[in-house]
Amino acid sequence: MSYTTIEVNGKAVGLKFGYLSYKLIMTDKNRSLMFSDDGNPNDLGVSKIIYSGYQNNCINKNVEAEIGFDDFSREVDKLAASEEGIKKLTEIIQVWTDSADIQALVKDTGEKKSQEIPVEILTESNSSVTESLESVPGT
Repeated sequence: MSYTTIEVNGKAVGLKFGYLSYKLIMTDKNRSLMFSDDGNPNDLGVSKIIYSGYQNNCINKNVEAEIGFDDFSREVDKLAASEEGIKKLTEIIQVWTDSADIQALVKDTGEKKSQEIPVEILTESNSSVTESLESVPGT
């Protein structure tokens, strides 16, 4: 499990990226809105990934998540407005991408999909943003 921090509302907040973080992103009903056509997270995706790390951290510590998603989204918007902030966001997404838990789950998911779906029935319409997301952490 990978760990980093971000400042939200003037307070340092821990982010842990593991199974729960991955599950929250992969099962989000609005997942297709979080990633560009090439599979990279957009501003909403970055916010959701960071928030999933916060939720993962809270559950690991067995504490209630007290900060809402809107606060994380505002913080991402603030950080995206400066070169230093973009660097911080890039570092956080890299921690998420490099998480051993995330990479193992992506690999397992990819192997299961290749076993379950014969190549003959794959069509171009099956190539969605969500499938691209599954390949991002492993690259």
